[in-house]
Amino acid sequence: MTHDRGGGYFPQWSPDGRTLLFMGDALSALFRKDAAGALADERLAPSLAFCLTDWSPDGHFVLETRRSAVRRNAELEADAAAGATQFDIWMLPVTSDGRLNPDAPATPYLQTAVDESLGRFSPGPKPRWVAYQSNESGRSEVYVQTFPQPRGPHRISTNGGTVPQWGPDGRELFYRSGAGKVEVASLRLGADSIEVAGVRELFTLPQGVTDFAVAPDGRRFLVPVTDPTPRPLTVVVNWPAMLRD
Repeated sequence: MTHDRGGGYFPQWSPDGRTLLFMGDALSALFRKDAAGALADERLAPSLAFCLTDWSPDGHFVLETRRSAVRRNAELEADAAAGATQFDIWMLPVTSDGRLNPDAPATPYLQTAVDESLGRFSPGPKPRWVAYQSNESGRSEVYVQTFPQPRGPHRISTNGGTVPQWGPDGRELFYRSGAGKVEVASLRLGADSIEVAGVRELFTLPQGVTDFAVAPDGRRFLVPVTDPTPRPLTVVVNWPAMLRD
């Protein structure tokens, strides 16, 4: 899909599957592309995003993770004491085909003194929730907030949690636990409330794997794994003599 030296990172599908938004120019700009690959990449604007994480089902917003700055540990502690932010979640208004609205710039959705990242919209024609990971408790856990206005976090995981992914009906939330297992939380949803009805362990991710994706039907998973197939090793000795021949 991308072939230039600037690369392509963090691609996000449009709700109709016809367009991709991604980071390019060595993570310094936002691009859009026809998913069929027939048209050239379109550079939309410079970007301050650390990564793109989701495109809303209604096509109106893209969630970004932004980082306030790269700092040393001592500076991070001083910033936290002063109320400065670290990783934050921003909303970027877009059209359904991935174009920017010049009159509607990106705005913060969650911006606090702790880290919030990897936001994901709940399914449905008009998303009501955003799942994300945060170190508010002192380690990464999965939380959910109301959308478009956050009204307070609902903690979902209890033993570490990262990379949240919604199930197809919005009543299940998958995530990677602190033990490296994929777990799913069953949710009871109210108007502004969420209750965890139960948590099930599904499978253990391969060692070193920190990411996964859930298929739209909630029944299959994409997991990056190392190819276990043995590969033959060929050693050529005395190769300069072969060149003389």
